Amino acid sequence: MTDSILMHFLSSEADFVDQVINWKNRVASSFQPFLSHFLDPREQAIVYSIIGKDEDLKVKDFGGYPQAEMRRMIIAPRYEEINDSDFNISLIQINYAAKFNHIEHRQVLGTLLGQGLQRNRIGDIIHSDLDWQFFIDASLIDFVNSQIQRIGKVSVKLEAVDFADRIQVEDPWQPLERSLASFRMDLVLSEGFNLSRSKVKSAIEAGLVKYNWMPLTNSAQTVTEGDILSLRHRGRLRLDKVLKVSKKGKYRVQLSRLENR
Repeated sequence: MTDSILMHFLSSEADFVDQVINWKNRVASSFQPFLSHFLDPREQAIVYSIIGKDEDLKVKDFGGYPQAEMRRMIIAPRYEEINDSDFNISLIQINYAAKFNHIEHRQVLGTLLGQGLQRNRIGDIIHSDLDWQFFIDASLIDFVNSQIQRIGKVSVKLEAVDFADRIQVEDPWQPLERSLASFRMDLVLSEGFNLSRSKVKSAIEAGLVKYNWMPLTNSAQTVTEGDILSLRHRGRLRLDKVLKVSKKGKYRVQLSRLENR
């Protein structure tokens, strides 16, 4: 059975697929819910693909707020009631002298990882203007509070706050229109990030590009509506919709770009 499931995924995903199958079997045999660490969107899709068709089990995800990208997942017997509190997620406020200092996303994540935390123990990092917060496995609150007093060169004090005090995050995706001769991924990346095709090709060959959170190796692969491309150090592109087709066969499309900050 495992081999028949694995054939639907990349070889690089085999270990995670095996892990999900083990989670499934554990819940089926113990009748007890299983709570995962934070998973990225591709990992979430794999869980839903494997668990979703099981008549005896169900799966639910939660990341602390509706737009969360990193989310914890619970696999449970279908009769089990699941509440947001079951996901054991806490929201941490970063307090600092914002008038005199500057903090960036990469510094927040780098500081957390620098304390030895795995990425899957940390949820989304959110901010609005000078306010910063992050979601984390609730069991780690005491650890981060005791270990983190600085982010970069900035003195900070971490504070657990209620979800009701969450920063209201604006949509970070920037809309843009482009004309495409085709939907090849290298062309979409080139137009979306204003890069030469040769630079995009080099980035793909270097393993810097992902397609829907999967490594991309074939630049000739095509993009469809809703697909997300990510280019390391640059950001992400999403193909939202085709607006029109010109008489010369060019496609006017709506893209959204999320730039690294």
